[in-house]
Amino acid sequence: LSMMEWIEPPKRERKANYAVDAYFREALRVSEPKVPKAPRPPKQPNIQDFQFFPPRLFELLEKEILYYRKTIGYKVPRNPDLPNAAQVQKEEQKKIDESMPLNTEETEEKEKLLTQGFTNWNKRDFNQFIKANEKYGRDDIDNIAREVEGKSPEEVIEYSGLWY
Repeated sequence: LSMMEWIEPPKRERKANYAVDAYFREALRVSEPKVPKAPRPPKQPNIQDFQFFPPRLFELLEKEILYYRKTIGYKVPRNPDLPNAAQVQKEEQKKIDESMPLNTEETEEKEKLLTQGFTNWNKRDFNQFIKANEKYGRDDIDNIAREVEGKSPEEVIEYSGLWY
C-alpha cells in the first residue's frame, strides 16, 4: 500500500452533555414556598446549649424577641404543614400582641444571668470534654483536664459538676 491511499481516522465526537440533573431539580421543585423565619432583634447574645446558662435567661430573651416583633408589626404566617395551623397561628400572634418590654429589673437580671454561663467554653472545648469522658470515664478528671486544651483542671471540675 502506498501513502496516497491512507484513510485518516474520524475525529472524536464529543458526547452531548444534557443538563438532566438541573431539569429534574427544577421539575421536582413544585412545593409551596417555605414559611419565612420570624425576625430576631439585633444584638442577641449567641448562646450555646453546652454553655449551661440558667433557664430564666431564655425566658427573658424570648420576652425580648416577642416585644421586638410587636414593635415592628410582625404578623405570624400560617404554616400549611400543621394540621391545626390556624390555632397555632392565633396563639403565636396572641403572644406577640400581649408582649411587654423588659423592665429595668428584668434587664439587670438578664445582664447578670449572661455572666453565669460557661461563656469561656466553645464548641471545640465541649467536644474535647465529651471525647475525654468517653475515653477515660467520668471519674478520671485529671486525664480529662489534660485532654481539654486551654482549660485548667479547676475549670474542668467545675464544668463536669454540671454533668454528674
